Amino acid sequence: MIDINLELKRMAKEFGLTEKEVATNWRGAVRSAWGDSIFKKHIYDSRQYVVTNTNPRSMKKYPKVKKVVCAICNNEFSRADTELDHIVSETKMTELTHAEDFIKTVFFTSPNNLQIVCKDKKKTVNKKKVLVSHGCHSIKTYAERYNVSFEEARLSKEIIHICKSDEKTLDKLVELGVQCSKQPSTKKGKKELLTKLMRGIEI
Repeated sequence: MIDINLELKRMAKEFGLTEKEVATNWRGAVRSAWGDSIFKKHIYDSRQYVVTNTNPRSMKKYPKVKKVVCAICNNEFSRADTELDHIVSETKMTELTHAEDFIKTVFFTSPNNLQIVCKDKKKTVNKKKVLVSHGCHSIKTYAERYNVSFEEARLSKEIIHICKSDEKTLDKLVELGVQCSKQPSTKKGKKELLTKLMRGIEI
């Protein structure tokens, strides 16, 4: 039996690398191996199905297309618009003592611990990717990271996204009934007011 944790510690020392560098590399290597694995491909192959293409831009060339269903919102998506999610989250990988548990939870998993979920929708504006809407995968990840409900995570991510742009913050406040003349003058104040309004807190 190979003790992965000890072997990686040994290699870090012998190759003159920091344990943090090796941990980061191991995390990426395991995820890459999983992403290219036959197991991941099998899940998609077994859960996708063919439907009639209703997109007027491509239906003539591709009358039939493959779709999958998001396990959380139950909407249909193309495979490219989804990600494969571990229902029971992977073990963290911040130090080499986590190495063995990390590969067990990421790679050595089982079909009943995997679900297909939609990912963030983005569009290209001026050659840059711009977020259009949050997908279930990123919302679930946020919920797990901060130990909040899925709906709380969705709301928090929406607020964060809006507040990245002062213009969007102002527009959202107006939409929620706040007159421009009564809006806070600071970015922090606008965010706090927006957060209270979107969470239904009396002000």
